[in-house]
Formats: sequence, structure tokens, C-alpha cells
Amino acid sequence: MATFWHRYTERQKRLLREICRLLKQHYPIRYVVGHSDITDRKQDPGPELHGFMCK
Repeated sequence: MATFWHRYTERQKRLLREICRLLKQHYPIRYVVGHSDITDRKQDPGPELHGFMCK
């Protein structure tokens, strides 16, 4: 079945978590938003990363 959204591998998700951890460790990051949080015209980061971004 074709889909518009990417299917991320566990490795990609693990590396994203690590990148977020390092960024939060070195910068005073409080919030991370996706395009869809800013405007209705955009739909990313998509359902695969919903609730995932830099917790």
C-alpha cells in the first residue's frame, strides 16, 4: 500500500532521539514544533513522528 508518509526505521528514530538529547543538553530548547503546528497548509512531520519530537 502506497503512503505519503515515510516509514522511519528504529535506527533513524534512535538517532533522532540522540540528536534531540544532545541539542537540549547544549542549548536552552523548550519547544520543538513541526510545520503543521504553525500552519494548516503543511502536514509534516507526519503521523510517524507525532508526539515524538524532542521530548
